[in-house]
Amino acid sequence: MAIFGRSATVLRMTTFGLLVGCSPVAATGPSPPAEDGGNSRGGDRPVEADAGTPDSGGAGEPASDGGSAMGPEMGPEINTPTGPVDYGGVGQQPLIPLAYTAQPVPPIVAMDCPEDPTAGYTEYKDSFVVQRPRNLPAADRFKYEGGIYTAWIFPNDQPHKPNNTTNPRTETRFSDLGTGEHIMSVDVMVEPGSDGTVVHQFKSAGTRGGNIGTYLQVNGGTIKDRAGTVATDVLGKWINIKVAFDIPSGVGRIWLNNCLKVTTQKERNALWYFKFGTYHCDNAPMCRAHFKNIHLYHKGSTDTFNVKSPIP
Repeated sequence: MAIFGRSATVLRMTTFGLLVGCSPVAATGPSPPAEDGGNSRGGDRPVEADAGTPDSGGAGEPASDGGSAMGPEMGPEINTPTGPVDYGGVGQQPLIPLAYTAQPVPPIVAMDCPEDPTAGYTEYKDSFVVQRPRNLPAADRFKYEGGIYTAWIFPNDQPHKPNNTTNPRTETRFSDLGTGEHIMSVDVMVEPGSDGTVVHQFKSAGTRGGNIGTYLQVNGGTIKDRAGTVATDVLGKWINIKVAFDIPSGVGRIWLNNCLKVTTQKERNALWYFKFGTYHCDNAPMCRAHFKNIHLYHKGSTDTFNVKSPIP
């Protein structure tokens, strides 16, 4: 597997380009963290027994998977930071705008079905916080380089907050969603050797019913939701996943490269949020995944975006 360059990339956020699908090719990814788990401060990493359960956390030419209308939420321009983004020190969870690139980040994933699940939806922008082991700064488990987010976790990492016994995680947590239907589109590549990790969730915020809306877990190179199989033989390959959830009806849908794979029925009118990253690592010494070309869409929603939830 090719190795990413190690030079730090300045986060540039410019005019939105709609997500274009990409062809499953051999993966590229950053080299593994050092034996201390990537902790820039060095030293031994505290080891804490995990008492949590997985559900306690929390052919042809490539086709574009864009095409949805961009509503006023998008705006023609967004601010461009002047330096690297600080995702938060120990105990900190600053709100971070989701990065967009002027052009889709390669490699381009070829769509296998002609349907565009986002057609008729409005694209919007949102922000996230980085949940990661409570004793570490975010940079020790999360980074953004060359338009690609990378999240990794070790099975003996600490939970993400004090007095918490859930499995370790490095995940982005987006705004609370309580109305309408929402879609997240994301290119995902799970590194070979990663097993027993969850790379995407539509998760309950816990204050208005609900539990797990969608839950994409990787085992033996297969990605499954609790309602069915989404993809097989995925390790080391870029794929495109789209997750939609209609909050009033409680219906969730999951597409692989624009082909519908799973439909699920969950609680109606609960409060939810999107997540991507790595949540627990059951059968490997380390689990790591990469994410790019991330876009968000909604239909019939009155939710407020770019707001940090009071629930960590």
